Amino acid sequence: MVGNPPRDNEEQKLGRTVLDDLRRGGFKNTIRRDYRDLKDFYLDEDRRKRLESMGWFKRGIFITAWLLKGLFLKLTPVRRLLLIVGLVFILTSGDTGYSDGNLR
Repeated sequence: MVGNPPRDNEEQKLGRTVLDDLRRGGFKNTIRRDYRDLKDFYLDEDRRKRLESMGWFKRGIFITAWLLKGLFLKLTPVRRLLLIVGLVFILTSGDTGYSDGNLR
């Protein structure tokens, strides 16, 4: 039912699902497959040709930047703004920590 708070057994299912995922493993293969799929989807032929002439370090920087830009632009305007606000909060949060029972 929409709008109803989750029941205890639904929360347990979520926790159990996450634990099962962690036990199952296969993260390395999943990450490789997802990375390949992202590159296939977001990088056009022109960008692929440009990447061929770059060294591995420069290529890694460009791929990361192009993929992040593509993912960012796929977000709705509200989600883009929330992401920017969250990043600003993280970058301006300063030194925070927990010691002696106090959050600073």
